[in-house]
Amino acid sequence: MVVLLGVLFVLTGIWQQLTLNRIDTHFDEWSAAAVRRGEASTARALPIAAARVRQLATKALDAPASASEGFRYLATLDGIDARTSVVLYRNGLPVSWA
Repeated sequence: MVVLLGVLFVLTGIWQQLTLNRIDTHFDEWSAAAVRRGEASTARALPIAAARVRQLATKALDAPASASEGFRYLATLDGIDARTSVVLYRNGLPVSWA
C-alpha cells in the first residue's frame, strides 16, 4: 500500500511538472486556452446570476413599507446568503436590508 501511494505521488509530481513545462514552452497557446475557458465559464454563469438577482429583486419589491416589517420580510426571502444582499431604498435612503 505504501509503495502504491509512493508511485501515485511520483506520477502526480511528474504530471504537474509536464504541465508546468507545457506552460513554460507554449505560454501563448496555454494563455489563449485559459482565456477561452474563462470566457465560456463566465458566459454560462452570468445568465444564471442575472436571473437569480432579478427574481430576488422582484420579490424584495413586495416588502412592507414599514422599515421593521421590511427587515422581517427580507430575512425570509430565499436566495439571500453570505454572498448576496438586498437593500431597499426610499427617497434615496436605505430603509431595509438583508
